[in-house]
Amino acid sequence: MKTYRAMVVLCLLLAAVGMSMNPSSASEREDIFGQGTLTRVRIVVPPVVQVSDCGDTDPATFIRSATRTGTDTFSGIITGTGTVDNRFINNTCVPALQHGEFRTIVSFSDVTVGERTGGAVLEFIGRFQVRATPVAGVDGVQVTTEAGELRFLCGSGALKGISGTGVYSATVIPSVAGLPARDLRAYAISVRFGDPNDATERSRDLCQDL
Repeated sequence: MKTYRAMVVLCLLLAAVGMSMNPSSASEREDIFGQGTLTRVRIVVPPVVQVSDCGDTDPATFIRSATRTGTDTFSGIITGTGTVDNRFINNTCVPALQHGEFRTIVSFSDVTVGERTGGAVLEFIGRFQVRATPVAGVDGVQVTTEAGELRFLCGSGALKGISGTGVYSATVIPSVAGLPARDLRAYAISVRFGDPNDATERSRDLCQDL
């Protein structure tokens, strides 16, 4: 009995030592929130696939699916430039109500989030619409707006275990009345470092090259 009690005490002591040497995942976590802006470059990659002719013979009305590549450059809480895989559907069945949906994957080999730097993969999912509206006293200007959500899928280096979700908004105004074209994009995101879940396991195909 004494031997058994001694073994129990020894196990408890070893467990206590192990806990003191290995901080809990809760103590390793850090949550931050911030905002920023981004600029982008896009190139359409053929083919553009016509999904529907909208049931008429008007070449200006269609539903089409397309892919674009390019770069997104972030400033603010996220700082860096990533390569882009952008997939979207454009619907002009009612030209005055042109709209669509998109999914964009941004892959960073080197990006800073807060004060930590590493590789990361970011996902955008959202919608866009094009509307004719007055701008600077000019009627019928085709203005594009976008809105969506973004999230970190995974990270490497100092960003390993990163997670986070946020919102995204954009307004694109063409040059009008002597004013330059404006491409205005902003985001806000909550980020957690030290996510106990293996983010790479959740998105293995996208994150395997980090």
